[in-house]
Formats: sequence, C-alpha cells, structure tokens
Amino acid sequence: MKLPAITDVAIIGAGISGLTVARHCHDTGIPYIVLEATGRIGGRVHTVHHNHCPIDLGASWLHSGDVNPLREDALKAGCKLEPTDTTLMVWQDGAWLDEEGYRRYITPYEATRRDIVATTGQIDTNNEQYISGGAEKLITRWADGLAIEQNCPVSHIEWSADGALVQTAQGPCRAKHVVLAVNANVIRQQKITFLPTLPDTTQKIFASLIPVTLQKLVLLLEKPLPPHWRNHYLIHADHPQWILFAPPELQAITVLYHHFGDELPPAHQTMQEHGIAILAEWLGYKPSVDHSLYMNWQTDPWQGCTHFWPMPADSVSHLQKPFGPIHFAGDYLSVPWAGQMSGAYARALEICTKLKGS
Repeated sequence: MKLPAITDVAIIGAGISGLTVARHCHDTGIPYIVLEATGRIGGRVHTVHHNHCPIDLGASWLHSGDVNPLREDALKAGCKLEPTDTTLMVWQDGAWLDEEGYRRYITPYEATRRDIVATTGQIDTNNEQYISGGAEKLITRWADGLAIEQNCPVSHIEWSADGALVQTAQGPCRAKHVVLAVNANVIRQQKITFLPTLPDTTQKIFASLIPVTLQKLVLLLEKPLPPHWRNHYLIHADHPQWILFAPPELQAITVLYHHFGDELPPAHQTMQEHGIAILAEWLGYKPSVDHSLYMNWQTDPWQGCTHFWPMPADSVSHLQKPFGPIHFAGDYLSVPWAGQMSGAYARALEICTKLKGS
C-alpha cells in the first residue's frame, strides 16, 4: 500500500487505541492511515503460536470482565473467556496457606488495592476473565479491511493549528489530525520529535511518568500440573514480585515478574531458572520444560514497558485536551478504566467523538 501524501487522520500506532480510532474512521468514511512502526499489529496484545497453539505473551485477561466494554467484542471475535479464581494460592514456610493464614497475608495488599482504586477512579469488580485461544482474535477482527502501513515508524511531527506534517520512514504524510496511539514511553523518551516542541507542562508530565513492566515467560511442561492449580494465581511468600499462573487450556505455567521504573528486568534464562525452582519446591520434583516463550517488553524500542503507574487527575485532564491537531491516546489517559485494554479502548472512543465533531 502506498502511503498517502494527504489524509484527514494520521493514526500513529496499531494497538487497541489506534485500531479503535481507525475502525471509526473507516466505518464513517473519514480518510485516515494507520502508521505502525513494527511488522505486526496489536501493540501490547501479542499472540504467538507453538505447535498450532496460540499463546499470549502480552494481554491475557479482561479485568473486571463482567463490566468490561470489550467483553462483547471479544466473544464476537471467537475468544473464550474463562473466569479466573482471584483467590491467590500462597506458599509460605513450606506449605500452602489455609483460609485464616491467607486472610492475614492478603489484608495489607487488599488495602493498597482499594486505595489505588479510590484515588485513580479505576473500575475493579474483582472479576478477572482469562482470554483463552489468543487475544489476537480481537485485534484481527478490528483490523479487518483497515488501511495500515506496517514497518513505518514516525520520527518527527511538524504541527500548527491547521494540521501536521508527519515524517515517516516511508516519506511524509500531511494530516488534519494526528492521533498518537503509542506507548507513552515513545514520547517520554523523545523517539518522536515535535516542531514546535510540546508545551512545557506536557513534557514535564511525560517525563514524570513511572513505567511499570510485567515480564512474561510461558513454560510448556512435559507433565501436567495439579488440576486444582488451573486458572489460579500462585505466589511464593518469599518472592512476592514473582506471580505464577496456570492457564486453563495449556499444560504450562506462566511466570510473571512485576517491576517499576527503568531497572533492567530478569533475563530469559534467569526467569526460567527461578520459575522452575519455585515449581520444584511446590511439586517436590524438578519439572521438565518442553519449550519456553519469553517477552521482554522493556527492550522493545516501541514499548519500553507494559503500562504506567496511574497519573494524577490534573495530568490526565491536561493530556486529554488536543494540542492543535494532536490527540494523545492510550490506556494511561482513560479514567475510569478496567484494565489496560479497556482503558485504551475507552480513550480511543473519546477521540472518535472529537473527530466526529470536527
């Protein structure tokens, strides 16, 4: 596909936000183009296949699934939603905690979660639904028939009240509106430059963002795990940053490592060794791994993290306002939201409303 020289809406990024805006433009007849820096679509939705089996190395759950706005679309796309038991299985001092021990362990964490929900406006119904069969189905359904130019990173945007000139690896494109549907790290790390520069307040907000990364490793095992582990989160009390999850449809264990800021995450081998060591303590034997799949979101040049610590309400309000032709999209700008995917979707719908009225 040839990059158009002129369009109404240039959408930078083919994740959930970008595809939602593109679908709106496509269905309402607004000229647009999606400019995707990489060779795939989906952003932080990333499904790979092993022996014809879909495995998600990115988004895997609909959070607050009973009220999540993506639920209907996911079901229409053919995704199977599996309710996850959010009662953690916690291993401490050589045994799984009983109900009384669990309540003592989890109480401070629940208090912190309630504080975050109260101060950020997040929606949390404690209803987690695992997307079985690959979250890519949702992305594929949305992207069908859309004008998307892949391997087309944007380097510079020259903008004024009348529109913008977007410089890409495949040449320039002039647009009335630019939707920045990229991970905020792209702007925070100045991988796209602007002329004139963004307002000082805007730059300070992006510079102050606290990145959060959820590293993900999927270990495909030669032997099945205990059936009652299925669709459960499992935690070793001595290693609270490490969360293990037993997918309902795979003979596997997912190892999750949560960390903040720009610190380097554990390497693939380190995560695998640590995950196997924890499993060996729980199972009483060292499990054999048939295959492992790893995604380091922090080293992805167009991601750098999986999400951000919630911003103050005044910062969100500031970035929700367009700057001339530029609209910021992404889950970090949606309040209230029920997880990253629905947040990205909700923010995109807000931008669609503004484009409709322009």
